[in-house]
Amino acid sequence: MKNLIYAFVLTVFSSSVFAQGIIEREYSQYLDQDDVTVVFVSGKMFDFASTIAKGVDDTEVQELSEFASKIESFSLIKVPNKDVAQSEFKKGMKSISGEYDELMRVRDDGTKFALFVDEENDVVYEIVGLGVVEGEFMALSLVGEMDLNKIAEFVGKMDNDAFAPLKRISEFKPNEVKVYPNPTSANSDLTIEIPEGMVGGKITLYSADGNKVKTINADAENTTLKTSELSAGNYFIEIQKESVTMKKQVIIIE
Repeated sequence: MKNLIYAFVLTVFSSSVFAQGIIEREYSQYLDQDDVTVVFVSGKMFDFASTIAKGVDDTEVQELSEFASKIESFSLIKVPNKDVAQSEFKKGMKSISGEYDELMRVRDDGTKFALFVDEENDVVYEIVGLGVVEGEFMALSLVGEMDLNKIAEFVGKMDNDAFAPLKRISEFKPNEVKVYPNPTSANSDLTIEIPEGMVGGKITLYSADGNKVKTINADAENTTLKTSELSAGNYFIEIQKESVTMKKQVIIIE
């Protein structure tokens, strides 16, 4: 029964219907093109999968059921036209800038992929992915009320091409980045927790307008950054190692 439940949840991602969110807003011209992959799964389908899973006495299936019940929609497009991939990626990045917090960015061998979240009080209401992978442009949106840690667990279990871009979360673990206390006061210590895979990189503090304030080595999973002589305001922490960059906002108060 467990395998049947997983199979059912995965099967619904072969649906090709109208997409929403950033895809509808920025890339609607591609939705009717035959060579473009379009995937959309509504909240009703997730509710259906969740209802079926509730009757199964298995911890993993129950966790899948709970997560699925909070998803409102999933949408994705893949545009195979290599001539427009870079320009569409730039358009999406410009469109989303300022509206969402950047979670992670990967650049490697011509591949670009960025994840953004609409998050408040540790609740993720939407996660958006934009990328150029093997010359193709792709965009995705997962909407609901979700825990970022649960998203990482969920996509890690999914053996499906539709979820492949989101598996970067379970691979690089940006959900493990913690900055506290946040907000914090000037002339205090800020603790930064990073995934094991980012140890050996650099941690940089930037002001809201993008000016570099200070940089320290990320020599351990827990690092302390002093906020001495900083003015009150919004800042962001950038953790970078090789081709991977992760970001976290921080607020400094008087």
